[in-house]
Amino acid sequence: MAPETKRLRENTSTDLKKDRPNETLSTTLIELVEQKFAEQTASITATITASIQKSEDRILQEMHEKVNVMSGKIEELTQRVHQLEKEVAVVEKLKERMMQLEAETQDAQTLGGRVGEIEARVATQANESIAADLRVHGVPYQDNENLKSLFHTLCFNLKLTPPPRIREAFRISPRRPNPTVDPIIIIKFEHVRDKAAILRAAGAYRREFKQPLTLQLLGMNSPAAVYLNEQLSRENYEIFREARRLKRLKRLFWVFTRRGIVHVTQCVGAEVMCVESMQKLYDL
Repeated sequence: MAPETKRLRENTSTDLKKDRPNETLSTTLIELVEQKFAEQTASITATITASIQKSEDRILQEMHEKVNVMSGKIEELTQRVHQLEKEVAVVEKLKERMMQLEAETQDAQTLGGRVGEIEARVATQANESIAADLRVHGVPYQDNENLKSLFHTLCFNLKLTPPPRIREAFRISPRRPNPTVDPIIIIKFEHVRDKAAILRAAGAYRREFKQPLTLQLLGMNSPAAVYLNEQLSRENYEIFREARRLKRLKRLFWVFTRRGIVHVTQCVGAEVMCVESMQKLYDL
């Protein structure tokens, strides 16, 4: 067994220096680990950075697309707002025009009412101006004829004496040259009652003898019929002619005139109605 002194020498500093290569190896290994860790860190960082960049790009792209869609919708909405503003302006103009038309319509109605009143007054005056006039149809024209003398002869034969006083008697000028029908004779009486008297006498003659008046009653040698009628205004004459047409169609029962106004009945025993306009005749 060796002495203790030798054992102590085994643990001297010289022996300890023999362990330094291992320390160098550890340092190198640590550096390699650190380098590897740094490389991995860099790789991870690069990957994360690329992923973040891709995410950012994707998000920006999506946001850009959404912004574009929103811009399109905003543009469309703007156009619709502009169109709506135009339509509102048109509606406002239409409202103004309607209000103007309503005012004009009211004015027209007022004016129409006044015109109707004026027309009614004119029609009344026209009827009053001819209320005492009599139309005689069927008397042939003769040279140098005396119409008053013919009328007095008619009154005598109808037993209407003394004859009613007349203001004027004349023939209406024909509208066409060489007419096939003799012009109508117009007799103007002094009073409406004189015209009514001759019409009553004519009616009594027809009822008594069951025949119309003839030229013989005027002193002419002819059995041709003679007709006495009230003188009518142009409008009332058109109404009378249309009423006679409706009577022939069995739509009216009786048609006659009284004081220049057309009167009708629709059936036997019906109320006598005064027809003052063509529209009222059609309404019947």
